Amino acid sequence: MLKLKVISQIIAATITTSLLAGCGSDSDNTNVNDSTSTNVSKTRISGSVFTPNVVGAQIEVTDINGNKMAEPVTTDSNGLFTVAIPNANLNDDLLFIATGGSYTNAITGKGNIESKRLATFAAANSLTKTPVINLTAASTIIENITSSIDDNAKAMEYFETAFGYQPNISVLPVTANQENKTASEEAKLAGVRAAAFNQLLNDLGLAGDKQTDLLTAIAKDLEDGTADGKNNSQPVQIINGTNLNTDIANRFTMALIDFAKDTVLNKSGINPGKVSVLAFNKKL
Repeated sequence: MLKLKVISQIIAATITTSLLAGCGSDSDNTNVNDSTSTNVSKTRISGSVFTPNVVGAQIEVTDINGNKMAEPVTTDSNGLFTVAIPNANLNDDLLFIATGGSYTNAITGKGNIESKRLATFAAANSLTKTPVINLTAASTIIENITSSIDDNAKAMEYFETAFGYQPNISVLPVTANQENKTASEEAKLAGVRAAAFNQLLNDLGLAGDKQTDLLTAIAKDLEDGTADGKNNSQPVQIINGTNLNTDIANRFTMALIDFAKDTVLNKSGINPGKVSVLAFNKKL
């Protein structure tokens, strides 16, 4: 009788375990259930903070009103991150904001440079099909303009008019200082453009930790739709005592060309002939 009782308990435990296993969360990498919430379906968004790679940056995801959409995460040693966002929140315009962390300047080779702020604006529903996002200097300028004028399409237009391209935030840039034969041309080009902003800092005589100041100033300049170093008629300052150049768009083009043709620093295989737009700003 005792033996039968033990056998019955074993069978019951086995059935219970099987039932619990059948009720587990979705193991798919895209849609997940967060154990800290009540069966909230989420999407894992992967990406990077790149200027080049920013290590140890904290990523916050908010809506345009500053409401938190996910728990903060930190970039790894390659500047990469993954954040889980409730699927319902993907229907909103989102801001991905990275603060802190450090990077190595692509021009000087100096490391442990403070990265103050990089960001990307993600339009509503844009991450449902392609759950990838990358924060770069270009995306930061566009995010700043968007936040100011409340029009992402216009911000993209203003940036493209000034700098000749629109950044693809779904493309993971690769470091241009290193050879990477397996990377796509788009990824290499994104890396070269990121390095060009480092080159621009160097050309303007600014320290590496002033990148955020430069990007903020460029965005302020472009709020009126024209890259002329002014916001309407008022000169834009990068830092106290240093105004943004009136020919900043041309300065970026030259920085891009100079880095692309530098065979010592540029190992990407992207030469000036492969840089899609080298046109100068004819308005100046």
